[in-house]
Amino acid sequence: MSNLFDILLKRMNGAHNSGADNSIADGALWQDLLSGGEFFDLPPQAFPDYRSTVPTGDYPVQVSVGVSGGGQTAASLPYTTFTTTLGSTITTTGAKWSGISFSAAEGYWYPPDNAMAANNAALGAQTVVSSENGAVRIDTFSGGGLATSVQSGWSTLFGAPASGFFYTDPRVIFDPAAGKFIIAVDEVNTTTAQSYFVYAVSNSSAPTTFSSGWAVHSVSTTYAGTWSDQPLVALNGANLYVTTNQFNASGTYQGDNMTIISNYASPTSATLIPSLGGPSYQPATVEDGTSSTQYFVSHNGSSLDVIAVNGTTETVVGYVSGMPAGGNFSESQYGSKYKLDAGDGRVTSAVYDAKNNLLYAIFEVAGGSAPTDELVQINLTSNAVDVVPLNNLLPSTGSTQGAGTFNASLAVDSLGDLLVNFNVSGPKMYAADYYALWDASNGAAPTPTASNYSTLYDYNNSVAAYVDPGRDSVGRWGDYSTALPNLSASNAFYISNEYDNGTVSVLGRSYSSWGTVLASVTAGSSVVTA
Repeated sequence: MSNLFDILLKRMNGAHNSGADNSIADGALWQDLLSGGEFFDLPPQAFPDYRSTVPTGDYPVQVSVGVSGGGQTAASLPYTTFTTTLGSTITTTGAKWSGISFSAAEGYWYPPDNAMAANNAALGAQTVVSSENGAVRIDTFSGGGLATSVQSGWSTLFGAPASGFFYTDPRVIFDPAAGKFIIAVDEVNTTTAQSYFVYAVSNSSAPTTFSSGWAVHSVSTTYAGTWSDQPLVALNGANLYVTTNQFNASGTYQGDNMTIISNYASPTSATLIPSLGGPSYQPATVEDGTSSTQYFVSHNGSSLDVIAVNGTTETVVGYVSGMPAGGNFSESQYGSKYKLDAGDGRVTSAVYDAKNNLLYAIFEVAGGSAPTDELVQINLTSNAVDVVPLNNLLPSTGSTQGAGTFNASLAVDSLGDLLVNFNVSGPKMYAADYYALWDASNGAAPTPTASNYSTLYDYNNSVAAYVDPGRDSVGRWGDYSTALPNLSASNAFYISNEYDNGTVSVLGRSYSSWGTVLASVTAGSSVVTA
């Protein structure tokens, strides 16, 4: 085939959006804060350097064919309901449907980098907003079923970036107090070492389009000649907390910073807390209660480091020592020499159960026959720590024999039930989407173990082994999955994850296609579909 039609792999490309609100200038309003506080009553250990894996810049790649979107869309999922049982007891009910896929509006980006949030409208009439690299989507429910879906490219929402910059790493949040969705991306120029945290705020709690009804803001995350990667975002009150790994123009990791955006809907200032002491401090979403304290967790070598921020004041809370180290992990796939990237040990999700004063975090570590997600529960009252490797939940025979768990996310509902959403893949199976649920009992939060879960369910399966378009021996899988409580029910959740949904054909060539699945899950037998 002529070189004209060869598939080129290149980075996302664009620039800082000159049309956005740039009221927060580079470094003009930064304030440096000092850390202080005390540690948990655990074995003493100085905070170590991050020795396991130094982060590298992680941005998506586009298959460029001189077209935008199009091609042949792989198979999509119909809206379907499901029920899980333990013996004769119904443990969860749910519904699932297709999300954004590889051939998205401004398509052919990989990996997807999952993000999702839902509003607090009446059950059966909720709005779910999701984003993957290159695209955003609104799913609207009516009468308990999926009514409409609207999908657009990022440029519709944020505007086309100018030369030299690109968008990456979406995050989606819903603010129930203000009734607003927030969709955020990282806007980066790696050559000039500049970056911006760009976010759009909806005018209503139930948007129906991306072409209007959103206010776009931009905050500089360029600091001391470094650009930001993989913003991790939490909303607490009117403050947006954003942690970012910082890199210089040579792509060398320089540390992790926190940017605090006050009054996010009409921002006038931002506060920088530099050099947090470890990589990828994951904000712990406040669930099951309210808290003015915002916690953050980092897997830092052989410890979990925890910090807290009240307003803009940082406190070092403590650490949990004796954690397995990170690394560069990959998972096998049935019938294929190609493996899937399972991460490097960074905390992929954290939640704070404010009512029970419990902090949960999850991250990837080396397992026995395969890498595993490590679930950690920290009791901030007693300092008790419980650890569950998710691989221990899987049957040791059948398709899950030798399989590993990865790409996990966490959520706690208002009853204290804990849900973990994750991928499973191994030599006898294609990558699949699973969730596990630990029920709260008589109002008491669960202490999770590998045997006391109420539900372990494979809610969606890949149709083939995934091979990324670059045909990398370890293929790029999404950096995130999503789990969150359903704000309109006391015992329900939303989850989303990635899977292989077939192939797409572009100019006569066939490529593996990633798809995303979204689902609502209810603990117990009462069906809450959306």
